[in-house]
Amino acid sequence: MSIVLSVSILPMFKVAIINCVYPPEPVVSAQMGRDLAEHLAQNGARVTVLCPFPTRPFGAVYQGTGEREQESEIRGQGSADSKQGSEDGRLRYEVETTPSQGGQPASLRSLNYAEPRRSAGFVTKSKLRRAKDVGYPNLQVVHLPSFTAPESRLLPRMWESFSFGWHVCRYLKQHLTDIDVVYANTWPLFSQAMIARYCNRRGIPLILHIQDIYPESLMGKLPSFLRSMTASLLITLDRWTVRQVMQIVVISENMRKIYLTGRGLAPEKVVVIPNWTDENRFACLPERKDACVQYGIPEENFTFLYLGNIGPVAGVEELIKAFHATRLKQAQLVIAGDGSVKETCVDLVERIGCNGIKFVSPVNVENAPLIQSMAHVCLLPLRKGAGMSSIPSKLPAYMFSAKPILATVDAESDTARFIMEAQCGWVGEPENVEWLSKKMTEITTIPADVLSEMGAKGREYGLKHFSKAQGVRRLGDVVEGMGRQRDRGQAEGAVSRKQGTGGKGRRADIGRLCCEDGTTPSQGSRIPYPMREGRFLPPRSPRKKEFEQKVAKVTKAGNLG
Repeated sequence: MSIVLSVSILPMFKVAIINCVYPPEPVVSAQMGRDLAEHLAQNGARVTVLCPFPTRPFGAVYQGTGEREQESEIRGQGSADSKQGSEDGRLRYEVETTPSQGGQPASLRSLNYAEPRRSAGFVTKSKLRRAKDVGYPNLQVVHLPSFTAPESRLLPRMWESFSFGWHVCRYLKQHLTDIDVVYANTWPLFSQAMIARYCNRRGIPLILHIQDIYPESLMGKLPSFLRSMTASLLITLDRWTVRQVMQIVVISENMRKIYLTGRGLAPEKVVVIPNWTDENRFACLPERKDACVQYGIPEENFTFLYLGNIGPVAGVEELIKAFHATRLKQAQLVIAGDGSVKETCVDLVERIGCNGIKFVSPVNVENAPLIQSMAHVCLLPLRKGAGMSSIPSKLPAYMFSAKPILATVDAESDTARFIMEAQCGWVGEPENVEWLSKKMTEITTIPADVLSEMGAKGREYGLKHFSKAQGVRRLGDVVEGMGRQRDRGQAEGAVSRKQGTGGKGRRADIGRLCCEDGTTPSQGSRIPYPMREGRFLPPRSPRKKEFEQKVAKVTKAGNLG
């Protein structure tokens, strides 16, 4: 008895990952982009990551990768090459430059990525390649010379979004014309719209990962007289953008509800995948004594800790005011991080004269377990409305460190729900200094074993819902499902054309990939557009169909006559 096995060997499918931030930037979205790229490369995909030069957090300059620093190095030395290993010693940077054209910076002029010239001038392209012993020959990272705005200002951030979207579309057009699927975690709103339009017109499946909902998150930063004028226009732009996309990935259930009700998307088109944190970094929790000695923090005092970005929506000023109002002698507030509002917070502490508040910076994201080990309780403040459409990245990190959490967030937010479900902390009204001050005083009287039990519950909950192993696998399945499906359809179409059984041209793929209703199945959802000429394109308009039917009818009548 003989058994015949039929094996279908598919070519390596090609993925473009568009990330607006990428390591060495210590941002959660950057780490997630690298995790996804490595996961797909391990599974056999050919991955190209497109990202800007690293500039986050504000004020950071990365030697060998920062555009401003490289520009000065190139002008001073007249050299076109600069190589620097990353902090883990696994990556190598290679910089290619082209001269200035007409005095314009590289981010504003027309670029031809296909023919980089090596000479002194502005940086136009940088490639971050894996060392040979890492085992990812099918993974490369391209730094695009788009305009960057690390400081949180409205107009520069808008131009940053437009510039990055323009550079991404140009690079895709020149280099990645045969890409199978695009995953984008990029700036709203203009960058998202430009990439969605390009992929839709080229028939490339696009998966859009949304970290924050715009323009809702933008309204608080606009003057009151501009909100009503711009809200409807920007919502219309966002609604148009998400309807051009094959799959939407959001990070919370509240975000999903907004896109289902406010943007009118089908339920199967929106997938919820919470942001993850690498739980392996918290496998061995450091001793509190070691952290206090390293950062010069008194060990004997009860410690409240805030770790993260000190930005306009963080509400760190309320933490300072609340702690000062407690008048606690044997307690301290440690604020670790940087951001656009840090100087304001430092001035506030000096003005009120509170000696129990200490600032720690700079902060390396890899040291988060050590820094958080100093805390008895971790703090998570947000402005009103800021937590309704997102989940702070510090929440999983706090949970993995087995620390109780004192949060001032909206009661209806996913953050509040997670803390209450895990029974690992307390939730209060945002910007309520009086409540927060009373709760801080109350917490200092709770026995240490009770606090440890609450932290252990949070760690168990975090490992179940926010682990890297689970999150990157789920997101990888979405990308691989769409990429393999499109790649498989092209391979089968090529075989059928070679054997002479599939008709002419690329129409042979249509019968195999389309459902009865003209749509194509995808991983966990239905692709909303039918395939035409082997490409995912929006259907013809009713007027165009009616016109084509009339032309066909007249032509047929003429032929019969």
